[in-house]
Amino acid sequence: MSNQALELPPLLSLLSRATEQERRLLVSELAARGFDDIGLAGARLLARLAHGPASIQALAAASGTTKQFAAREVKKLARAGYVSVAASESDGRATSVTLSPRGSRLLAESRKLKLALTARARRLLGARDLATLERLLVALTRAAD
Repeated sequence: MSNQALELPPLLSLLSRATEQERRLLVSELAARGFDDIGLAGARLLARLAHGPASIQALAAASGTTKQFAAREVKKLARAGYVSVAASESDGRATSVTLSPRGSRLLAESRKLKLALTARARRLLGARDLATLERLLVALTRAAD
């Protein structure tokens, strides 16, 4: 093993640092496009709603949070115009959360920006190294499941 390999930070530290850098760029670019009133937790809930309306309970389960936390986040999202909230048609006691046009625009912008960040990584690393990195990250995440 070379001395250079011994000096590298642990893998988790490298992954966390890279993720945080990309997240900061994404948040900054979204804010510049008028989406400066949403946090990471809200964005995760919105991503779940891209698949269709969901109850607070389903959003909490999908995001690994409590119903109370999901309900608070949904209220914030509704106030900012990202979602609409109504009584469920099938169960009047439940709440149905639906993505609004503004929420759909945010998700579309986010997808575009993520593709742009991937293109940036391709320019920095080269297509071959990026493909290797993607393949290795997929293998790591599958092994963790």
